[in-house]
Amino acid sequence: QTSLDSATPNEDGTYSFTKKEANGSYVVVVAAAEGSYTESTKNVTVSDADVTDADITLQAEPAQTYTISGKVDAGETEADVSKIAVNLYASSDTDHQTSLDSATTDQDGKYSFATKEAKGTYVVVVAAVEGSYAESKADVTVNDADVIDAVITLQKETPDYTLSIGAESNGGVGYTRTITVGGNGKYLVTAITEGSGDNAKVSVVMFALTGTTASVSYQTKGATVETWIVSANSMPKFTNGAIDGKFDAHATTAD
Repeated sequence: QTSLDSATPNEDGTYSFTKKEANGSYVVVVAAAEGSYTESTKNVTVSDADVTDADITLQAEPAQTYTISGKVDAGETEADVSKIAVNLYASSDTDHQTSLDSATTDQDGKYSFATKEAKGTYVVVVAAVEGSYAESKADVTVNDADVIDAVITLQKETPDYTLSIGAESNGGVGYTRTITVGGNGKYLVTAITEGSGDNAKVSVVMFALTGTTASVSYQTKGATVETWIVSANSMPKFTNGAIDGKFDAHATTAD
């Protein structure tokens, strides 16, 4: 509490007290400088000789830390946002190998990490759930304040297979359309409906996918073309005017 002496260091950091001290134990202290370093000390023992090596190493201030919280938004996925695991990573950890903390969403999709983080850039990540949503994330910047709005919008899965039906044109037995396929290794089922009601004529074909396009031909202008990508044992069922079954992609010209 009572200083025995004080000194001001030179430009090179060297210092020397004016007063001489008797044999004994002492401590030399540099007071904290806010924003620069904390109180730093050095224990010194005087024993029948001058002490010339009482070097004090300044101690850095502990980094200020802040909380990170936010919510998970279902976006276009319509997924349940409760009980979803959210992981926090440094932005430099692009492969998401080392989680800094994890949290679970409440019934409203809100989450909060228990560990506080220093200033910097981070990313919050929700892992993909097959059949529901793809990996979803949001960038977070911590800068002298708690982050309370780290919103993660769940992203729709990218389909493994896609289908589109081109415009009707003259050709084949009368009219033709081109079906464009994204993905391969399964089967394409196509139903062509010519006419309507009890007089409708429905033709169904199924063939293995071997390329990116397929053409269908029919006689009636404006016929409805509907097509599916299916596995070998999942051909759609056509019963009482209804169509059901499991498929990987679907497209139709019907309004």
